[in-house]
Amino acid sequence: MKIFPFLTTRSKTKKSSHLDAKSFRNLCSLFKQMKWEIVDDEESEGLSLFNRFSSSLSILSPDEQKLILELTRNFHRISLTGIEKHFNVLIRNIDNDFLDQYNEIIVSPVLAPKDFHKKATKSSQFIWYYLKGTFGKNIRLFNEPRVKFSEDFDSMKQFANVKDKLIILVDDFVGTGKTAEEAVGYLTSGSEITKESIIVLTIAASTLGFQFLESNGIIIHSRYLLPRAISDIADINKQSEYSKIMKSIERKLNVKKKYKFGYGRSEALMSFVNTPNNTFPYYWWEDKNLAPFPRRGIRG
Repeated sequence: MKIFPFLTTRSKTKKSSHLDAKSFRNLCSLFKQMKWEIVDDEESEGLSLFNRFSSSLSILSPDEQKLILELTRNFHRISLTGIEKHFNVLIRNIDNDFLDQYNEIIVSPVLAPKDFHKKATKSSQFIWYYLKGTFGKNIRLFNEPRVKFSEDFDSMKQFANVKDKLIILVDDFVGTGKTAEEAVGYLTSGSEITKESIIVLTIAASTLGFQFLESNGIIIHSRYLLPRAISDIADINKQSEYSKIMKSIERKLNVKKKYKFGYGRSEALMSFVNTPNNTFPYYWWEDKNLAPFPRRGIRG
């Protein structure tokens, strides 16, 4: 592993951009604190996380850089192996007496009806595929004969003896909670399935999304509960200043209106294999800039 001996980074347009020495040192300190690797990636044309971060910081003002570095200290980055670990804990936290009521348990991704037949893969489906395959083999419950994996919501609505069946909806992140609400609403509408026989399991959820689902009678379990990074946890005397700075950052990045401060204004600081669009766009939005945690191929 090598620390970069230079301060030049690359943008998507291949133009050189520069990070001053102080900002470079602060970024190195951040990476050390977060235990993120600083690697020499000349063979990959400077596309490592460190180079992406330094490139994205280089277009910001000193105040903007300071805010991003401060927010990033609370950033959660979940690896593939972390998915298995967190779902193991989520399953263990469900009361065994509750699970023993059911003769059949169906595991499905959190999907809104509008996404049932789309070709692009949702992040909840990505999680579901992994739990259905290799990762699920190390989760005791998922190896039981009564557990089935299905993403056919229409078939589930036709279940007989629904009182003997539990549906577990899985996701990596619950933002506004609207997608999970639509999934539960579809399953319970015009069928004998009740909300009490559906559980949403997610690695992380925004506080707003979690409260929204609970207020609608939907059972949800989450490993992380994330408040809004500026509106809920920033120093109350600095919230206005931080919001103003973030708006300036997002103007520079040409962020679309619906994604400002993260979709649903969730103000999340979270990345998995794919970054939820509820996360501040600085971390994933790419126009002419490189993003630290870009969204590629999977829809969140």
